[in-house]
Amino acid sequence: MSDLQELLAAFDCGELLRPTHLAPNIVDLARALANLADAEGIQPSHGSESVANIIGPADHLVFVLADGLGVEQVEALPEDAFLRRHLRAELQTVFPSSTAPAVTSFVTGEWPARHGVTGWWTHIPSIGSAGAVLPFVARTGRRSLTSLGVTPNDVFLQPPLLQSIRRDSLCVLPYQLAESVYSAYLSGGWPKQSYGSLRQAADAVAARVASAAAPTYTFVYTPLVDAAAHRYGALHDQTLKAIAEVNAEIERLSAGLRGGRLVMSADHGLRDAPPGARRRIVPSSTVTAPLRFAPSGDARVLFLHLGDGMQASDLEGLRHRTGNRFMMISLDEAEELELFGPGQISPAVRERMGDVIAISRGRDVVSYDPDGMIRPIMAEASQHSGLSPTEMTVPLVVA
Repeated sequence: MSDLQELLAAFDCGELLRPTHLAPNIVDLARALANLADAEGIQPSHGSESVANIIGPADHLVFVLADGLGVEQVEALPEDAFLRRHLRAELQTVFPSSTAPAVTSFVTGEWPARHGVTGWWTHIPSIGSAGAVLPFVARTGRRSLTSLGVTPNDVFLQPPLLQSIRRDSLCVLPYQLAESVYSAYLSGGWPKQSYGSLRQAADAVAARVASAAAPTYTFVYTPLVDAAAHRYGALHDQTLKAIAEVNAEIERLSAGLRGGRLVMSADHGLRDAPPGARRRIVPSSTVTAPLRFAPSGDARVLFLHLGDGMQASDLEGLRHRTGNRFMMISLDEAEELELFGPGQISPAVRERMGDVIAISRGRDVVSYDPDGMIRPIMAEASQHSGLSPTEMTVPLVVA
C-alpha cells in the first residue's frame, strides 16, 4: 500500500480526520465573527452564515480564543460545567492543526493554502530557511527575522480581518505577547491591551462593555490550556486544572456581559506523545542530502524541498530517522486532497511548502535540530499539528 493509499484508509476508518471546507470549521467562524462585527467586504465562506446564525447578532461581541482547548478537553469537564452547557457545535480546525497556522486562519479568514503560515516553522524563501512567525525569529541562531531583512509583509500573505471591522475593536493579549510583531499584525491597527491573568482579562473586558457607548468587538487570547498540556499531557491533572480555570473565568465574564455575546473556540486540540514516539533529526548526509533546504513545518508534519533531480524515494534516510512513522505524499497529492484548504495552493505558498509532505501516522512527533546538539528529545508530553480527531476538532461555545 502506498503512503497516499494509507492516508486515505486512515481517513476512511476515522483514525485520522480529513480536512474539508464542507464541514463547519474555524474559517467559517472567523468570517462569521467579522460579518457580525460589521466588517466591510468580507465574503461568506461555505458555512459562515450557518455559524453566524448560531451566534446571532449582538451589540457587544467578545471572542475568546483558548489555545489548545479541543473538544476532548471541553468534554473532560463535568457535565454541568459552563463550557459544556454552552457548547453549540464542533468545528474542524485547519491543517496543520497548530497555533501558527490556525490562529492565522482566525486572523485572516483564510486557509493555509492562501495565508501561507505552514507551521511553527514556516519556510521563508528570501532567507532560504525556516522562521517561527509568532516570535518572528529564524530557526538557526534564533535571530530576529527583522534583523535578517524580513518584514511582516514578506511573511503574512493575507490582511487581517480586523482591518475591515468598523466597530470599536480591542485585542486583549497576555503581556508577554502584546507588543510582538505578530500581535501588531493580527490587531489590524486597533488598540491592544495586555493582561497578567485571565481573571484580569475578564474584568477588563466586562468593564469595557459596561462603559461602551457604541457597539464593540473584543478579541481575547489565552494560552493556559496549551501551556499545561504541552508540559504535562492533554488530560493530566494539571491540565484539567487549567481547563477548569478557563471554564470559571469564561463563565464569570459571560455573566458580566450585559447586552453582550460571548463566543469561544480554539485553534486545535492535543494528543499525547509518549517518549517512544518522540524523535529528533539532526543534519546528516542521509537525511538532508536529498533536500534543498532544511525541513520546515511542525511536530507532526514536515515540508520538504527536494534537491534537483531527486524523488520521494530518495528520502529513505529521513524515513529511517522518523521510524517509518510518517507518510510521505507529494504536494500535488495534498492539493488534490485539499488538505490545506479548498482549491489550488497559491504559488507563493507552494514555494514555502516544497515538494513532499511528511505526515505523522498518529501520535509520533519529530523535531529537527539544526544545531546538532545532544539534548533531550522533545520533552513536551503532548503535541499537536497532526490529523487525529483530537487535534482537529475544536468547540464552538456561545453564551
